[in-house]
Amino acid sequence: MGKKLLKTFTNNIGFKILAIAFAFILWLVVYNLNDPVKTKTFTTTVTVTGRDSVVDKGLWPTIKDSEKTISFSVSGKRSYLNELDDSDFYANVDLANIIVDKDDTNKASVKVDIGCTKYRHSITFNGGDHMLPLSVEKYMQKQFEVKVSVDGSLSGAKALGNKPQANPKVVKIGGPESVVSTIASANVNIKVDDNTIISDNQITDRGDLTLIDDNGDEIDISKLDVDSQYQSIAVTVDVLSTKEVPIKCTTTGSPAGGKSVLGVELSEESVMLKGNAEALNNITSIDVRQSIYRAQQTI
Repeated sequence: MGKKLLKTFTNNIGFKILAIAFAFILWLVVYNLNDPVKTKTFTTTVTVTGRDSVVDKGLWPTIKDSEKTISFSVSGKRSYLNELDDSDFYANVDLANIIVDKDDTNKASVKVDIGCTKYRHSITFNGGDHMLPLSVEKYMQKQFEVKVSVDGSLSGAKALGNKPQANPKVVKIGGPESVVSTIASANVNIKVDDNTIISDNQITDRGDLTLIDDNGDEIDISKLDVDSQYQSIAVTVDVLSTKEVPIKCTTTGSPAGGKSVLGVELSEESVMLKGNAEALNNITSIDVRQSIYRAQQTI
């Protein structure tokens, strides 16, 4: 029985092997017809790292926002490509690897590393290396004193002190020389009203740092080298007591010609003071002394 089965299997073995090979080839053709290799374009946003390595060389790199979005083509089986979308791809550049143009030192480029989180062994990226263009210029860093402004006021017998304090008082701003050289001031603004919390006769708040150029326009701080500790500035404002007191005027001397002073007219009858509550309690009036001299007659 066994010999008969073996003979049946080995009879015309060449034709049987050929038939199997033909069947495999036919299956492969049908499979590829149903799932052919296609090419598809995808788009992703470039993640940039390594800026500090360029700054350490005294340069500042600038990449246009339009250049941070790149498109590229990928080839692979249709079944794989249909499962992919833009979110499955990533693109990174390390600015430590920038190549400065020999003919124009203000221009540079860097290789983009593109990858895929799915089917990365079953797809092929087309077009060779992708290079991201950028510009470079001299790096500049300056220190600026922070100017504080306060909007709003307090009602009742409370008033804001005249010298709000910023912490830190000085900030360091770095970036391209063409921008940093135009900075005229570094500012922080806070708003106060009757709902503002007062603790130990002080208001403590935080405000965003803003940079103003020579023309009075605000500079985009996100495009500069500003330490995160400087981007939000703490502000302290003293809260003082107020008191309205009368102005009293006394005169010394007398006018010429036997005339006398009948009264004094003041432009203001009272003045609003602000300061420490204990000190204000001891003030009951503002005394003004006016000296009157006789007019000298000439004969």
